[in-house]
Amino acid sequence: MHKPKTREDTRTPEGSIKLQPDYNHDGSGTIPIPYWIDPNTGNVGRQDFWRGNPNQLLGFTSDVNHFEIVVAWHEWVTDPERGTGLLPVFMKRGGGIYTLDHPTRAPEQQETNHG
Repeated sequence: MHKPKTREDTRTPEGSIKLQPDYNHDGSGTIPIPYWIDPNTGNVGRQDFWRGNPNQLLGFTSDVNHFEIVVAWHEWVTDPERGTGLLPVFMKRGGGIYTLDHPTRAPEQQETNHG
């Protein structure tokens, strides 16, 4: 029997929380590389790969054309379900702010094997 995933199931051994963009709405293609978010700072892990773009999660917005953070990163880390279907808002190293144009998957849809 499949056990529902809990908030702890989306964390790495180091305690980061997995943020998975959902580019795979119809079940075909590959799911993009996830972001691992430090719950104490909102910083994006694996900077050896990302190289500052993105550097930090600021929160989530509901519309790429109406830029307003509706869930802040510190609210999301206490309940990752709150980001489901929303667009992540990131800051680049150096200060540029941007959002993705694909929503975030629900934590129970995310695989926990990160590597």
